[in-house]
Amino acid sequence: MRSLAHRIARFPCSSLVAVKDRVNAITLAPVEDFRRDSDLFGEGAGKPEAQSRFQAALKRGFQTRDAEMDLARLLGDLTDH
Repeated sequence: MRSLAHRIARFPCSSLVAVKDRVNAITLAPVEDFRRDSDLFGEGAGKPEAQSRFQAALKRGFQTRDAEMDLARLLGDLTDH
């Protein structure tokens, strides 16, 4: 991985900026989409079912490093809630 980083670092800066701009243009949604998604999440998170799941997740240690490292299992366990 380090050798790849060194190879990339040898490219002209302007080329790297151009590639980064194109990757961002292709892969990033417009800011308005992020705002809309954030608003939709906020609306959903306030619903009683979501609040119940949040509480269940916290009781199972969702906020811990161990849960972060085993997130798939924790989320799967919550479907039984």
